[in-house]
Amino acid sequence: MYVGFPFLYGLTQDEHRELVESTYPFRESVVRIIKAKEEEVIGTGNAFLVYSGHNKSLFLTCDHNFEKNGLDGEVIRLYQGNENYPVAEILRRSEEHDLLLFSVNSVPKRKCMEFSTDKVNKDDKVVILGYVSPTLPVNSEMKQLVLVSEPHSITGVVRTDPYQDSAKDNHEKIYVNCEATKGVSGSPLFKNSKVIGVHLATDKKWRDSVSANTVLQVLRGWLGVGKDNEDTFEKFFEMAYNKF
Repeated sequence: MYVGFPFLYGLTQDEHRELVESTYPFRESVVRIIKAKEEEVIGTGNAFLVYSGHNKSLFLTCDHNFEKNGLDGEVIRLYQGNENYPVAEILRRSEEHDLLLFSVNSVPKRKCMEFSTDKVNKDDKVVILGYVSPTLPVNSEMKQLVLVSEPHSITGVVRTDPYQDSAKDNHEKIYVNCEATKGVSGSPLFKNSKVIGVHLATDKKWRDSVSANTVLQVLRGWLGVGKDNEDTFEKFFEMAYNKF
């Protein structure tokens, strides 16, 4: 499933189709975050699988997709699934960089996302993969519209070279023209089938993603390994799995 009109976003029909098709292998690795509480609205967001171990799986998302005080009945749902998997623990979070790492137990095996810190340039072709929807009361007749079972592929291009948020340290952002849609925060931003950022979607007028370079620096801080450590993303997430 995809949204948007490629000719409006600097892409040809063929480029748009290729970007959409490039996300197909990862559809099962993006999950929907839901608040499973009967008397409140369903708060939706996205997360994606970064490490799968024997007992638990680790997912990365935006910090604002969870309450500041901790867990509040959040669950995840998988691709084309209707089973709720409770979020087991918030392992680490950074309000400053809007990133959060959490664990879920007993999740079926899925493909883990691969990150890239290769240079990102203006006009690079990119695609966001995530679930989009309005937020509705749990007992609404339109509930199933919230719980759509397949993620959308939202294509576009990078509008400017990555830039530093001047108000924050080590906070590089990527600005894209992918069509902003509700509920897509926490989705992976892909270039050449690798994750180059985590989409924020904090305002419909802003289309910023936290860059993979920033994710790397945040991981180093969480793990206390120093900013010059050259281990891979996979190694860092393995360390997080064993340490947290």
